[in-house]
Amino acid sequence: MTNKAKHQRLEAVNELIKVIATCGRCFFSENGDKLNKVENPFISTMEIDSRGKVWFTDSYTRKRIYTHYQYDWKGFTHGGTLKRLVEFFRNHITRGVQIRSDYFDPNGSYIGEHPWDYGDDILIVKEAALRLGIAK
Repeated sequence: MTNKAKHQRLEAVNELIKVIATCGRCFFSENGDKLNKVENPFISTMEIDSRGKVWFTDSYTRKRIYTHYQYDWKGFTHGGTLKRLVEFFRNHITRGVQIRSDYFDPNGSYIGEHPWDYGDDILIVKEAALRLGIAK
């Protein structure tokens, strides 16, 4: 697995994060669930350090969070469902593991109901995840 491939997957994940941040409830965005929207909101990003470890920058706290830590992430403000999604993203970046596309189904078929409450906008996220090669 080349460093170039990891960086291409990182770019794809950051593009998907932007899609998630700009539709539905605007998760991963400073605007997430706020009534007063910011014109150019800060959007979460992921990055790879020189050791190949993946970090996440939280859109609310703007803290850089080490995603390989298995316990609570200090400074992460998005809840358990999105923490798991960031872990999926980390695994995709580091090992090329793809997320099951039903993770983005409107009816939440993988768990019985959809925890995102994105309505039909979840289909925008799903299409982007498939197009970017993050989901299969």
